[in-house]
Amino acid sequence: MSFAGVLPSRPNCRPSGDFIMIVSHKHKFIFFKPHKVAGTSVHLALSEFCGKDDIITRLGIFRADHDQTEYKPVSRNESVFTNHSTPEELRSKMPEIYSKYTKITIVRNPWDAAASAYWWHTKGKIPFVIYLRKKYDLNNERYYFSEGKPICDIYLRYERLEKDYQELCKKFGFEYRELPRTKTLTRSNREYRYLFNEKTKARIKDLNRQTIYNFGYRF
Repeated sequence: MSFAGVLPSRPNCRPSGDFIMIVSHKHKFIFFKPHKVAGTSVHLALSEFCGKDDIITRLGIFRADHDQTEYKPVSRNESVFTNHSTPEELRSKMPEIYSKYTKITIVRNPWDAAASAYWWHTKGKIPFVIYLRKKYDLNNERYYFSEGKPICDIYLRYERLEKDYQELCKKFGFEYRELPRTKTLTRSNREYRYLFNEKTKARIKDLNRQTIYNFGYRF
């Protein structure tokens, strides 16, 4: 797990996709689920420990062509939030909870995450460079930073997610069980570097400067 430090500010990119999270009053944590970071697996696992008054926003359904582990998504008390709510909106609606609860999220090498998004959205049916130019809008930095400062207290790393999740369970006194395997069947090649040229590599770097700076990611 990583803990946050102060960062240089950069302009926000435009938002992408639905905002999915857990607010656990029972255990006093907030989990923000970014895109293409194995967040579905962690969301499902953490929801097992939640109480009846906790907020769990809904996930997509199990698909045999996407997921290795069969699951039934849980949602609870989510009506206060829309699919496009943001961490900033949560802070405005629940300022005391936002300030007191432990905030958790997941980070991933931005180039690898971009490749994952490409395979997820296109199945490789269009060239990668076209996808980045016309369709790519992944903006995970809105989950990580606000005005150049960290949003979360704990950042699980995708690259060692099982180990970090095990440490998280220990911290909260949860019974550790191996994370479910979700959205793992859409990408046959786990190598990402071959997709990039110098221009596309630089674009991802420019869009994710704070993530790269804070967590030491390299291409």
